[in-house]
Amino acid sequence: MTRTLFPFTRASLSTPLLDEFDKFFNQFADSFGATIKTQHGKSQSPRINAYKKDGKYCIDAAVPMASRDDLDVETEENLLKITVRAHQDKEVSENDYIIREISRGQMTRILSLGEDIDVDSAKSSFKDGVLHIEFNSRQIEEDNKVKKLVIE
Repeated sequence: MTRTLFPFTRASLSTPLLDEFDKFFNQFADSFGATIKTQHGKSQSPRINAYKKDGKYCIDAAVPMASRDDLDVETEENLLKITVRAHQDKEVSENDYIIREISRGQMTRILSLGEDIDVDSAKSSFKDGVLHIEFNSRQIEEDNKVKKLVIE
């Protein structure tokens, strides 16, 4: 039997291998004092770009086919959680699909934010399927400063 169309999905790759790659990336990023690190779960997660521009930390998350109402962005301590809740289209029945690669289920991405990010300054916007989140940077109080004690 010849198949003319067949999907190749990330699920067909070894999930433990991808998890190990994320661990390696985070350890490598730690060696440079990275400010934003990934924390992947076993579920789908939106793809991101994280960068620093004009003294601000920026995160762009690709959330195609989602509306503003489908998005939920939360910060708690030094974590940023992006959740996308979208519903499947009902225009095509399950039996009519030949390939179905576009998923509209829930996706979550959790990012660990560094100490030099001012979490309270977070601003977000949504345009053309891209969620943009921006944080101001802040000075880190150095714990390693020498403090001289007065002897009484």
